[in-house]
Amino acid sequence: MIVEDFGGTSQVSNEHELVALLAKRYGVGVNSLWLAHERGGHPALNILIRGKIAYVHYFPEPRHPGFQSVGKCDGLTAGKTSTFCVDSATNPIEVINDAIVSVCAAEAAAKEFLRSPKLPASIEWTEL
Repeated sequence: MIVEDFGGTSQVSNEHELVALLAKRYGVGVNSLWLAHERGGHPALNILIRGKIAYVHYFPEPRHPGFQSVGKCDGLTAGKTSTFCVDSATNPIEVINDAIVSVCAAEAAAKEFLRSPKLPASIEWTEL
């Protein structure tokens, strides 16, 4: 599987390599990872990470708006937003707290996606 993040592009073939990439942080403790079984291909999984929280977005095919994670993080106010970085450690975006999950949940989804390109069942999704 191909994984692209702020540090570049890597090829991973097992969970150990994937977990190592998911643990990388840049700037103020953030990262954005794109996972696909073929470079630039679909389905694709995007994971935005800040500290111990994450936003996960699954794109089943080109031009499909995708599926966003359903948030289940204690301590985040429903209806409010949290800041993540999408294409560099200095380019912030706001994500609704209702779509934020723990990094552990995002990691479980990434491991599942490594085994199969199907929508990971380990977290709940909303189709956009």
